Amino acid sequence: MHAIQQVLDDTTLTGTTVTVAGWVRTFRNDRFIALNDGSTIRNLQCVIKQEEVDAATRARFTTSASVRCTG
Repeated sequence: MHAIQQVLDDTTLTGTTVTVAGWVRTFRNDRFIALNDGSTIRNLQCVIKQEEVDAATRARFTTSASVRCTG
C-alpha cells in the first residue's frame, strides 16, 4: 500500500501497479473518484470501469466513503 503523496511525487512508480486507500472527496460522472488519504492536500484521481461496478456499488461512492484503489 502506498501513500497518495508518494504516488504523486515518486516518478519511479510510473508504469507500475500501486494500491492506495483513502476517502472519497468527490465522485463524478459515475466514473471519476477524487481520493485523499491525508498524506497531502492534493487528491489522486481514480477511474473505475463502469461495466465492472454495478450501480448499487457506485451509489455508495459518496463523500467521505472509504475506498481502496489498485491500478
